[in-house]
Amino acid sequence: MQRAPLARIGQIHLYNNLYDTTTLNGYAPKYSIDSRAKAQVVAEHNAWRLPAGAKAAKLLSGDGTGAIAGGGNLVNGTATDLVAAYNAASSKKIKTTVNWKPALTAGLQTSAKNLVTELATTTGVGVLK
Repeated sequence: MQRAPLARIGQIHLYNNLYDTTTLNGYAPKYSIDSRAKAQVVAEHNAWRLPAGAKAAKLLSGDGTGAIAGGGNLVNGTATDLVAAYNAASSKKIKTTVNWKPALTAGLQTSAKNLVTELATTTGVGVLK
């Protein structure tokens, strides 16, 4: 089962998301962001919860034509260059530059440091009623 962003052709801005990659009810997430078909993704200030033994290189996917730029992303609270981790482990490299800059950034938090605690009480299954 996969419900994570798979980007094709367009320009996508992913920010202030919390990705919990633990297996739930037998379903293990495959990737968190997939950039293919020349998609240009800017991923910034996102946080990942990665279980023990899992690799940050598995959080991304691509076909070798897409790009993911951005920064301020945390894995288990530590700043992590996800594209570098992916590219070190994959033969299909993800490009690290895009030719656009997100313009609609109202509400963008400039740090992912508090996302885990902030989002735990305001989003997710069973929270919204």
